[in-house]
Amino acid sequence: MEEPIIHKLRQNQQLQRMADGREGVPITVQFKGPVPALPRPERKEWLAQHFGDLKRELADLPIQMDTASISLSGQTVEAICAVDHIEKLRSLCAGGEHDIEIVRTIQAT
Repeated sequence: MEEPIIHKLRQNQQLQRMADGREGVPITVQFKGPVPALPRPERKEWLAQHFGDLKRELADLPIQMDTASISLSGQTVEAICAVDHIEKLRSLCAGGEHDIEIVRTIQAT
């Protein structure tokens, strides 16, 4: 399902090398659930903890989550997932409280 997108990213040299040498695809992970109505710093801390918990749950998958990249407005975090595991990640998150999106850079001409 993701193969055409990954192929295009590969052609445009937009895939990344992971720490273990695998080919990685940049993604965002979005939390779709409600975040507690707290002041901004506490909401960010809450999301950091939430994504940290998710990272531990997904420890068996080759995924690198950058918890410093948390967006409060989008309730997202940036990550890199091994290309050969993106479908498994999507299936684990399907129907749950997280959306997985591949990051694509589009160049306007």
